[in-house]
Amino acid sequence: MKVALLTQFRNASQYLKEFVEHYKSLGIDKIFLGDNASVDSSKVSEVLKDYISSGLVQLDKIDKPLTSQRYYWNDIYQSHKTEYDWFLCFDDDEYMIIPETNNDLKAFLSQEKFNNTDIIKIGWQVMDDNGKIHYEDKPLMERFTHVCELPTASHESSKSIVHNSVAKINGLHDMTEPKNYSNYNRVNVNGEFQQKGLFITHYYGCWFTAYIRHFRYKSVDEYLDKISRGYTRDGGRTIIDWYNIKLDEYGNPTNRELLNKYFKVNEDTEEKRSYLSTKLDEMYQEAIKNKVDKTSI
Repeated sequence: MKVALLTQFRNASQYLKEFVEHYKSLGIDKIFLGDNASVDSSKVSEVLKDYISSGLVQLDKIDKPLTSQRYYWNDIYQSHKTEYDWFLCFDDDEYMIIPETNNDLKAFLSQEKFNNTDIIKIGWQVMDDNGKIHYEDKPLMERFTHVCELPTASHESSKSIVHNSVAKINGLHDMTEPKNYSNYNRVNVNGEFQQKGLFITHYYGCWFTAYIRHFRYKSVDEYLDKISRGYTRDGGRTIIDWYNIKLDEYGNPTNRELLNKYFKVNEDTEEKRSYLSTKLDEMYQEAIKNKVDKTSI
């Protein structure tokens, strides 16, 4: 059995070594990394050079920056599906944990319960910010140890491990084209049948078997950095776009949508809300100024 990981990232040089080492420890054969217009590409190359030399990592430049990762995933999948049996389709902030086989990936995938399976749907365990506002140069696994307890955490959301029997990767979570939904056998990590779509059933029970530890926003500062990068699934949604989603009673742009997103998975404290709101407004004003400056040239 051979297993590959498909991941697209942007401006993530500080996280990549830990990410690669984690999946290396699980026994992954190949990690395909798509660099989606990172501004720190030189740092990325330096961090990954030994992994690239060893053949563990293939680093690719995305031809069309700020596009959804499903296009990169499918390009790599179509080029290499005859070389690998399974493909993990995860983001760079998603770390697979496998209690059932003591983090042995191939022992997990080799089990009889996955015979004739096309897609294994694996759920999130969303981690909160551990009360941290600022970035620390320490491993994610060390900094963020607290599972979000809020009802809006989206633990029931899933990602997919795709067998090479699937014709095409055409989604972020469920992986397949709508017209082919009924053609594939989907199960959760316990081997139980799963319906199409984003969510999985019995997700708490699955945590004893395998799950994705999802470092969704990390600290407040890292959430701000994530916003500044632009959301690729939305064609590079900018902070100006976010501010125009929820207007105030006078029709003015606000930071409400971005505040709501953060506090769906993190404890809402006065200190964090004040800091985040102030920084978002500063980013927004700077973006407006830059937009005006560019228009006037």
